[in-house]
Amino acid sequence: MSNITPHHIVARNFTLLSRDELLMVLAHRNHPEIRRWMLHDQPITPEEHLSFCARLKEHPERLMLLVECDGQPISVLSFTATDASWRELEDSGSYSFEHLPTGITVINKIIFTRVVAARSIKRCHSLCRNDNERSLFISTTTT
Repeated sequence: MSNITPHHIVARNFTLLSRDELLMVLAHRNHPEIRRWMLHDQPITPEEHLSFCARLKEHPERLMLLVECDGQPISVLSFTATDASWRELEDSGSYSFEHLPTGITVINKIIFTRVVAARSIKRCHSLCRNDNERSLFISTTTT
């Protein structure tokens, strides 16, 4: 019999996170290795970050998820639909908190697939950001 260790994976909506948890996410979001792949590579202030997170409740077309594995935060997934119907996914992205094994990529892909399925998304767009050539977001079209 193999020695398989089960893991507990949770994806938590940013709108349900505490201020301390949001600031912990910001610390990772502002890490130079994370910033260099973002749309804008300048650090984000705590005020900007908390304001952005507070506005998520007003935007049903946005979904930000903190992914945890065995209670440890490991990554963030972001989704933007074209509108509140969630029929088309306009943008998506992800970043990991540490240089983790490729398992984190698998976890993110599983959660991405589950979000697409749960929201009955019919079309996903590809987007290449021209002001940061390192920031490339690619999605597939689903039918």
